[in-house]
Amino acid sequence: MIFEEGFGLLRGGARPPIKVVVDFIDANRHEFGVEPIVRGLSGTAARIVVSKYYAYKLRRPSIRARRDRELMVVIEDVYEANYSCYGVQKVWKAINRDYADRFGPADRCTVERLMRRLGIDGARRKRKRPKTASARA
Repeated sequence: MIFEEGFGLLRGGARPPIKVVVDFIDANRHEFGVEPIVRGLSGTAARIVVSKYYAYKLRRPSIRARRDRELMVVIEDVYEANYSCYGVQKVWKAINRDYADRFGPADRCTVERLMRRLGIDGARRKRKRPKTASARA
């Protein structure tokens, strides 16, 4: 049965994050139903009650999550508009210069975190090799 195999739920810290457990239930609910899965998880570290599952599903995203979603679109726009060359510093300055009236000032660490999540990074300069022969040896 699926509960003995674990599917990655039973690794890591003391308890898996609630999002991981809810995603697991969502992936298997069409086959087993919510209550049987919750009963099967009750003896593991990934235990959850049915009411908490439904409360999590109904919960609205946090203010930070909503702002992050909007900022990610702006970050991608700024990055693409500048030939995919801008790094964190220049994207951060461009957002605060051009979009400050829409979002307010964005923190540099927030822009860095969201760029990392998007998997984008600035262009890197090519490393110059020394011209001397002794440096190559």
